[in-house]
Amino acid sequence: MRWTRRLTLRCLWLLLIAVVSGMLSPSGGYAQVSLLPSVGVYSPLSDLLDVRDEEGMPLFEAGRKNSTLALGLAAELGSPAASWGARVQLGYATASEVPVEGVGCEDCELRSTLLTATAGVILRPFPELLILRPHLLLGGGVKRYGFDRDDLEAEGWDQVLRDQTQPTLHLAAGGALRLGIVTPRFEIGALISRIDGVGDESGLSSSDDLQTDLFLMVSIPLVGR
Repeated sequence: MRWTRRLTLRCLWLLLIAVVSGMLSPSGGYAQVSLLPSVGVYSPLSDLLDVRDEEGMPLFEAGRKNSTLALGLAAELGSPAASWGARVQLGYATASEVPVEGVGCEDCELRSTLLTATAGVILRPFPELLILRPHLLLGGGVKRYGFDRDDLEAEGWDQVLRDQTQPTLHLAAGGALRLGIVTPRFEIGALISRIDGVGDESGLSSSDDLQTDLFLMVSIPLVGR
C-alpha cells in the first residue's frame, strides 16, 4: 500500500538523521565510518505465489526462485568495539530463474532480480569469543522486485508479478573476525515482506504469502575515518 511505503521512507530518513546526529562526539568529531563492500549468495525461502481464477481454480504457480550471486555496499557508523552502532546498506541479487508450473502458463520462463535499501541498528550484546566479535542487526527498508516477464505477457498475464516496491523488515546475525590488520565479516540476513502477486483489476487471486529472502554475505571493511 502507498501509505506504508511513504511511512517506511520517512522512517528511513528519520533514522539516518538520528544516527548522524547521535554519533557526533562531544568534541565535535565524527565517530568512525566504515564502508563495507560485500559479496555472497542470495537464497529465497518462499515460493512466489500461486494464481487462481475467479472461481478459485488454480491456473499456475511461480515457485521459489533459484539462488544467485548477491552484491552489497554498506556504510557503518561506530567502532566495531562499541556495544552498538548503525548501518545503511544496499543489496542486489542478480537475475535468477523462477520455476513456473501449471496449465495456465506451461511454456513460461520467468527471471527476477531484487534490490534492497535498508537502515538498521547493530547490537553487540555478546562478549568477544577469541577472534570473533558477534553482532545482531535490526532494521527495515524497502525491496524492489524486478521481473523479466515477456513470456507472461505473451500468454496474457499482464497483471501478474509486475515490478514493485515493498516495505521490508531486516533481521541479521553475523560476526567480525579479528585477523590482524584484516577484519573480514560474515553475516546472514533475512528480509521479510509481502508481494502483490496480481493486479486488483485482473479478476484473479493469488496467495500473496510473506516473502523471506536470505542474503549470506562476506565483507572486508574499508575504514574511512
